[in-house]
Amino acid sequence: MRFPARKLGDLTGRTAAITGASSGIGLACARVLLGAGATVHAAARTPEKIIEGVPEEALRRGLHTASLDVMNPASIAAWAGELPDDVDLLVLSAGLNITDRWLPELTAEGWDRVLRTNLDGVFHCVRALLPRIQERQGDIVLISSVAGAWPDHTGMAYQASKGGLTSFGRALAHEVHSKGVRVTTLAPGIVNTPILDKRPNPPKPELRRYFVEPDDIAQVVLLATSLPQRVNLPEISILPTYLNSLGYTHASSPTLPEDRVRG
Repeated sequence: MRFPARKLGDLTGRTAAITGASSGIGLACARVLLGAGATVHAAARTPEKIIEGVPEEALRRGLHTASLDVMNPASIAAWAGELPDDVDLLVLSAGLNITDRWLPELTAEGWDRVLRTNLDGVFHCVRALLPRIQERQGDIVLISSVAGAWPDHTGMAYQASKGGLTSFGRALAHEVHSKGVRVTTLAPGIVNTPILDKRPNPPKPELRRYFVEPDDIAQVVLLATSLPQRVNLPEISILPTYLNSLGYTHASSPTLPEDRVRG
């Protein structure tokens, strides 16, 4: 098997496609991958927010934006058709949760919306872009969650979607590893993104300084995709050091290490 030359932290000459890039993890990935030298095709339902969130000097280095609704297979097909043939890095970050997430209040419409975004959209994106990524022995990164493995506050629709996504990543890796395609599934704990505002009781601002930040996730994406091709990081959990790994926070805890948090 031919192993393309790679240099850790350097994505020069590579072309990335990112979904959910208007905020949170997706936007952070766009910034970090641009900074590492990649040409980035970033897509979201509100592409204007991508440009607002990326430094001007990065825009000149090769950022392209597009409108994309991952709940709509036709939108995904149209976006994929507009992407260049040399895409070799796919980061699937689009995701959502809903406020009415507990079973007594969870509607069929809410369930469908979460599953179509967090799981079905990934399937359609991978199916549309896998041939060109496989041809270039590239990378696919799926943004899952620890909620896919452990019950928590996120609700059953979100947990089912992320559990399915993790299983999808394993099945995909099993199918494509012999073709030189690396699949990495990231399972973050609690991340300081706008999705937290959808919680029935959003976390207090003073707690968010302990959360994983989107840039932390983006740096792990850079690591996984710039390692030598002979190395694959199939699944990675990324957890906040000072909080429970499942994201349960003790709002009144006297043990939070105020004098030890760095960064």
